[in-house]
Amino acid sequence: MDLEDFNELFEYNQQVRKNYLHSFQEIIRWEEMIKNHETAWLSLKDTLLHIIWVEDTWINYSIQGLDDPNRPFPYHKYQTWNALIDYNEEVTSKTKRYLSNIQKKDLDTVEEQNAIPFDVPNVELGQERSWSSKISKANLTIHP
Repeated sequence: MDLEDFNELFEYNQQVRKNYLHSFQEIIRWEEMIKNHETAWLSLKDTLLHIIWVEDTWINYSIQGLDDPNRPFPYHKYQTWNALIDYNEEVTSKTKRYLSNIQKKDLDTVEEQNAIPFDVPNVELGQERSWSSKISKANLTIHP
């Protein structure tokens, strides 16, 4: 993977997260965001936080050889839309700052390490299929 592709991948992910946050805020009540939907991270809020945190811990800590002070991730600290949006913007900003200074040799080192620390709950093989079906079947309360 070259630097341009690497940057493009993260820019795409960041835009998708921003779009999700905006769209969810428009159509889903907060109570529905924090409701346990019996998925891997239980609620939509925690699922979004996990997606944001994975970028944060990987780019801003692990591949730089730093310990992540947010491990284990404090999901309970994020109890409002603004808290989610602020965390997403903070991570996006830190990631862009890091990626603006990354060199090809740094990317090669990252690829050699191939160490992406995911905080995946203990699940049995094959259960990942049920997550997507649970998400698609989730009875979300949509408001105008």
